[in-house]
Amino acid sequence: RAALALSSCSLTRGSTLEEGALTSPDAWDGMAGISRPTWRALKNTCGPNTDWISMAPRKEFWDVPTTKQEIEDAGYFSGNKSAWPTVLQQVVDTDPLALMAVGGLLSYLRSLKLDQDLASLGNFSFYSPLQHSTALVLDGPTISNLDLFSVSSEGGSSNPISAAISRGNSLANVEGTLFALVNHARTPFGKRLLSRWVCHPLRHTAAINARLDAVEFLMAESELSESVSSTLRGLPDLERGLSRIHSGRCKVSDFIALLSGLRAVATMVGQLRQSYEAEAPARIQALLRTFPALDELLVEFGSAYDSALADKEGLLLPFPGSDKPYDDVLATIADLDAWFGKHLAENRKRLSCASIVYKNMGKEHYQLEMPATIKVPSDYFRLSATKAVNRYWSPELRGKVQEHAEAMETKSMVLNGYQQRLYTRFDRHYGLLMKAVAVVAELDCLLALSVASGSLGSPASRPTILERNGDAGGYIEFRQLRHPCVAMSGSSADFVANDIVLGRQHGTANNDSDSASMILLTGPNMGGKSTLLRQLCLGVILAQLGCYVPAESAAILPVDRLFTRIGARDNLLAGRSTFMVEMAETSTILRYATPRSLVVLDELGRGTSTHDGEAVAYGVLHGLCSRLGCLGFFSTHYGLLAESLL
Repeated sequence: RAALALSSCSLTRGSTLEEGALTSPDAWDGMAGISRPTWRALKNTCGPNTDWISMAPRKEFWDVPTTKQEIEDAGYFSGNKSAWPTVLQQVVDTDPLALMAVGGLLSYLRSLKLDQDLASLGNFSFYSPLQHSTALVLDGPTISNLDLFSVSSEGGSSNPISAAISRGNSLANVEGTLFALVNHARTPFGKRLLSRWVCHPLRHTAAINARLDAVEFLMAESELSESVSSTLRGLPDLERGLSRIHSGRCKVSDFIALLSGLRAVATMVGQLRQSYEAEAPARIQALLRTFPALDELLVEFGSAYDSALADKEGLLLPFPGSDKPYDDVLATIADLDAWFGKHLAENRKRLSCASIVYKNMGKEHYQLEMPATIKVPSDYFRLSATKAVNRYWSPELRGKVQEHAEAMETKSMVLNGYQQRLYTRFDRHYGLLMKAVAVVAELDCLLALSVASGSLGSPASRPTILERNGDAGGYIEFRQLRHPCVAMSGSSADFVANDIVLGRQHGTANNDSDSASMILLTGPNMGGKSTLLRQLCLGVILAQLGCYVPAESAAILPVDRLFTRIGARDNLLAGRSTFMVEMAETSTILRYATPRSLVVLDELGRGTSTHDGEAVAYGVLHGLCSRLGCLGFFSTHYGLLAESLL
């Protein structure tokens, strides 16, 4: 929930630094401080509850040589640089700013004593928040305006990025949000993956149709869906459980639950392969084939310790043959016990007394107890006595007793370390197990989308995802579309459904040259303009997410970006007025929108005077239509705009 701002962030060339900073020898090595534009961008992006942590250059925020040396000295990754994660190997000599960012993060984690636990996992990847090539891009204002994860009032909405970050931790279903509509995932790690899906709907036709095929299959196979859902509902958080095992901070009960959960999913996948693999759609078949073989691994670790004792007392006691240090110390103790038995027999024969036995008195174990009338060799050491008996150690016995005490102490130490050794062995299979968890998480998300699709009421339909031909523009068609959240609530009896058609469908007989790519919408307050804009956007997101839509029919060409400018709000902490926020968001739309984008603007220009606002609205609308040619809705109270554009 808190964002970390490091004082030695990478700089943007051309940005304005403090006076004299550009002449510093460190001006472009990331250590000259944050420029004012960068600092302003950080403050505008992060919410008011952000924790800002300042780090001293080089001492706390490491430079490139220090970062390399610290990574090697700390031993996060066994071996030399060839054992480093692929991402680090790629940036170590080519991107010094990225490597220094890693150094700053590792330094901060070390101050929290978390660097070994987290860095040694090796989960490094290039940060690509927008995933331009594979996903529909949703920016922060769009996530906030469409209430994807949280519902905010128009006048004081929370920061969109902060809302998205906070939902990633809580994953709570907030009524009225799109995430609440689709969040029927049964597992915690499935919910986390589904939240990422909502942030990054698919963009390519083949991928969307493959997911829709899987959702449709799960909707038709109710018995299969119920069986899978029942299995998933009882699973622990496998993803975080594996991380806790890596750090060595996993409770025995959690480890047992993790093994039990992995057995359950392995059995479930095996049954799915046997019963449904041949008839399942391609995406589900791919998931079933991707799931790794875990049977031998689970048998190995399940039979490594006394499970009954572990369940009852929370202690891991290894079975013979499963842990070499424990087997070695048991063998040593067994040899000593055999020697004690042989030594007792020798003393009975030597002293001609069959009643000689071992006696443990206090801390002195294996005392030879015999009648007081027995005469012993002079080198026997008497430890204790009563009127009837004497107790001795022979010279050899005295040394063996000491060896036995040391062996028992070693056994205790070995048992205490067995849990960590078992976790270390198990952690060697981290990558394999994470593949299994990823498969289960995706199955959980597909099942959640199938449940959401079946809960939309009537009418609801599978969207037709069209293939894009060449440089064709966008096309969106919804018939009798309702707002998804209203449809889900069951209170849609009085809701007026809408037909929406934007753009032209190329390659068909009804290629109407008059089909509009931009709709100018006007009407009175409380007339439903904003609702219509939002339901169009949510319908597109649901379709590209791979979910059914609340409409009689739907056909779309996937859009690459979705922009919204809805509502009025300011950002006082960043020094931005309502009009400034409005213009900044509009500028982003004009800069990044393409002919394949969907743009929705609601009452643009109302943050200033009537004439100025109408001029702004006219200029933006004219630019979207004549220069960009994207699909869009433009809602306004400026009725003269229509006449001006004719």
